[in-house]
Amino acid sequence: MLEARSVEKFKQDVVVIPGARPFLEALSASSALWAIVTSGTEPGTNGWIETFNLPGPDGLVAAESVTGGEPDPTCYQMGLSKLGLQDQAAQVLVLEDSPAGIKSGNAANCKALAVVATHSMEQIMAAGPDWIVKDLDSIKVVGKVEGRIVVEISDVLWRRG
Repeated sequence: MLEARSVEKFKQDVVVIPGARPFLEALSASSALWAIVTSGTEPGTNGWIETFNLPGPDGLVAAESVTGGEPDPTCYQMGLSKLGLQDQAAQVLVLEDSPAGIKSGNAANCKALAVVATHSMEQIMAAGPDWIVKDLDSIKVVGKVEGRIVVEISDVLWRRG
């Protein structure tokens, strides 16, 4: 309940990460399955989605759903399971802004795209993502092939190998 009240209290001070709205709207329009995996609470997460009128996910894994926090992969494994994608983890893209979240996504065998938002570039690089971008303006949904969503990543700050 405290986090839900925080949404109301701080909503005027919070901005949506650049590119998040068009990316989430494109995901929803493409009928892609997607989930939010967060260390925030379910009421808080839903509060922010409603406050900013963002598309809602097909699955939500919040702090109260998991016993081990990131970088434990359980949270992402739960997200994969909620979407019925547990056998396709290597084809799933995780968008993260924290080193622990990047490590968690990697440990769940997903691809990790990191946004430099809440941590330094050095901290993000050390976590081992597949790509690093400045914000979500750098990722676009460009189509669907054989039931899979195709994204284009531009303005890459760093990429693995």
